[in-house]
Amino acid sequence: MACSKYDYELGYEDNRFEIVVSQRFHCPICFLVLKDPVMCKNEHYYCSSCMKKHLENSSFCPTCLEHLSVDTLRPASRIVNDYISELNIHCDFYPRGCPEMVQVENLKRHVASCGFSPVQCSNDGCNVLVNASDKLHHETEVCDFRNLKCHDCGQVKNEVKEMKDQIKNEMKGMKEEMKNEIKGEVKGMKDEIKNEMEIMNEGMKNEIKDEMKGMKNEIKDEMKGMKEGMKEMIDQVLVHQDQMQDKISKEVKEEVKNQMKNEMKGMKEEIKNEMKGMKEEMKNEMKGMKEEMKGEMKEIVMNVVRDVMAGIISLEVEMKNSNQSSQATCSSDAKENIFVVGGAHKQGVKKVKNKSTECFNWADQTWTLLDSAVFEGRANACSFLYQGQMVVAGGYDNRGNLTNTMKCLNIADPATTWKDFAVNLPVKCSRHKVVNHNDQLFISGGYIQPSAGRPSKLSDAVYEVQLVPPYSNKILTRLPQPRSSHGMEMFDQKLFILGGIEGKKTTASVVQYDLIKNECKEMPPLPYAVREMATVLWRNNVLVIGGEDHRYERLNKVAMYDVITGHSQMLPCMKKKRSGCTAVLTGNVVVVMGGWNDNSECLKSVECFDLERQVWQDLPDMLESRVHSTAVVKSNH
Repeated sequence: MACSKYDYELGYEDNRFEIVVSQRFHCPICFLVLKDPVMCKNEHYYCSSCMKKHLENSSFCPTCLEHLSVDTLRPASRIVNDYISELNIHCDFYPRGCPEMVQVENLKRHVASCGFSPVQCSNDGCNVLVNASDKLHHETEVCDFRNLKCHDCGQVKNEVKEMKDQIKNEMKGMKEEMKNEIKGEVKGMKDEIKNEMEIMNEGMKNEIKDEMKGMKNEIKDEMKGMKEGMKEMIDQVLVHQDQMQDKISKEVKEEVKNQMKNEMKGMKEEIKNEMKGMKEEMKNEMKGMKEEMKGEMKEIVMNVVRDVMAGIISLEVEMKNSNQSSQATCSSDAKENIFVVGGAHKQGVKKVKNKSTECFNWADQTWTLLDSAVFEGRANACSFLYQGQMVVAGGYDNRGNLTNTMKCLNIADPATTWKDFAVNLPVKCSRHKVVNHNDQLFISGGYIQPSAGRPSKLSDAVYEVQLVPPYSNKILTRLPQPRSSHGMEMFDQKLFILGGIEGKKTTASVVQYDLIKNECKEMPPLPYAVREMATVLWRNNVLVIGGEDHRYERLNKVAMYDVITGHSQMLPCMKKKRSGCTAVLTGNVVVVMGGWNDNSECLKSVECFDLERQVWQDLPDMLESRVHSTAVVKSNH
């Protein structure tokens, strides 16, 4: 059984088999030999547990991208099951010394009774794991916690038992004897005490009676004497009452005066100390308020400076775009031709690749098929404009395989054909994003195929490819999480990577990669999680168009994200919900093409948004419906 960081059972490891198993019988998810294989309707095979885990987060086959669910999974064909069942494989406990090699179909039965399975010693205090076949020997002969036997134990046991019985009988007799003795003694003592108590009671009664009579006479005489004394004392009190009253009044007044004086002195000290403490406390509070106000003022100033800088940069970009526009065309309203290529569409229940290239002409508002520019058929690719050529990079080819090749088309020549570009991508990939800048191509994320025969996986790399000799490439950085179906735009020597699939979930996060400082940092997120959307850069803003949310619901939302401040604002919604669409910017107009609608229909429709007037309007439909296509714009001049 394969050891893995995954929380579910994987396939069989290759080194357990007697022969080298063909890669055709390996699971594209765990990369191991198939275990309990299942297949999609296009006969792509996977381990049952791997595919069921995959379908918890996706509804598509990883190889052919056909819709797939647990209910539509089918058991692998009989020939595949028979081939795997008849392979000779080492026992699960081969690392513990089991030499057996059995057919896969007999593996479970053998493992259940294998003598090399690990079991724990049952002796108290011993936690050693031993082979099942060695358990008895270990517990009785080897274990340090085993119970040792004595040859004389039987004899000793009998002698101990006899001694216990003898002591028990002796103790019982002594107990009865002592009980009887104590009982007799207690009875005698009770009678003796009773007689003594009766005699004492009679004597005490007589004594108490005589004493009470004498005390009564004494108290009577004393009360008479006290009465005479009290009378004399009252007379003396009456005589001296006036003198004592004057004296007492004078002393009380003096005492009260001194007491008030002391209390006033104490109150003054207390008030003085309290005032001192209040003064210190107010001083500290004022100091804290000053520090807090200083920090707030600093933050306010920084925000003002940041907003001013953002406005200055935005104005510079606008002026730069305005200058470029005035140099490139004699009319500010002139729009650029749009070239769209590849993608896929539905043909019955199947999804097939588009092989055509279309051009939209703004002057006569028409789409035209470029007959000479028949493409090989690609979906989930990227494109960019380089030296007058449209370059398409990566994606799924017409056979559903990942590719790293790049094809180019001279869009200035109406009779041109697609040709091989001078350089290829460093990896086979799809659902990635590219940006071209100064003879350099930057690639981020996507599904990549790391090596031949290995299935695709999510990438966390950002690559740089030189488009001029010697055509070198390198990894610039690693993103915090692998990502695909995202957006990427470049502004002020910084790459901004937005939304997409991050790991196994749809995300709203935005990552900035600074090409100068060679560092990544998290930006404020988008207002909602989104994937499979289109993006364009307008001035210092990235427009996030359509896509799917975390519930796989298709969207007609449009968000504008300021890459300087990280602030977002919502623009008017598109007329149609679209995911897997493509978009370009020409002047101040965004053009959005194709994609899936909310009924999973592949669209031909095209709509555009005027960023100055803030309105959407329909454009003529493309000649072919397209999803996951790619497009560029080319000036008419």
